Amino acid sequence: MRVDLWALRDQLDRTDGTVPADRTPLEETLACYRGDFAQEVTGAWPEGPREELRREVLDAYGLLVQAAHVHDPALALLTTSLAEIGEEPSSETVALCTALARRIGPKR
Repeated sequence: MRVDLWALRDQLDRTDGTVPADRTPLEETLACYRGDFAQEVTGAWPEGPREELRREVLDAYGLLVQAAHVHDPALALLTTSLAEIGEEPSSETVALCTALARRIGPKR
């Protein structure tokens, strides 16, 4: 049996908190995230694990943003501008910039 949460946990555990030279493993890790843990379950017990997982995923997105700065000056500018007002690009924005950068490829 394969469980998305287990796969995500395994991959997050392999992320050592440093900006990777190759973004592919980090992108694959984030592709495993399907939304909040136990989002259909109400009650107090899932709140702690849900928030912990959410924080770890956001940290991984932060690493992806940092790695993308090297490859995507537009995302770097957006991130810097948003940081001036205490904000960060959304995960959707990062995913879009990453997808566009992959389609366009490196400039020659």
